[in-house]
Amino acid sequence: MTNAKAEKTSAAISTLNIKEEGKLFCSSIGFYGDLDGIVMLIFPVEIAHQACALLLGEENPNEEDTLDTIAEFVNIIGGRVKAILSAN
Repeated sequence: MTNAKAEKTSAAISTLNIKEEGKLFCSSIGFYGDLDGIVMLIFPVEIAHQACALLLGEENPNEEDTLDTIAEFVNIIGGRVKAILSAN
């Protein structure tokens, strides 16, 4: 848009402080290229199980199915975020 050229000069690591005290499920996806970023979703276990149950139509999904479901969630959301940011 502005014809300005951006150059990455260094990488940074940030600490993520989570206040939740219960068990959490997390999934993340990174994207790299013209635009670099990471999308991370963190759920309390009960919310993750409920979301999985709704998506799969199962009353009591197991932990593996729940983790697979939130991984797919972050994949879909990350792809959409990248598409939106790349379009601007």
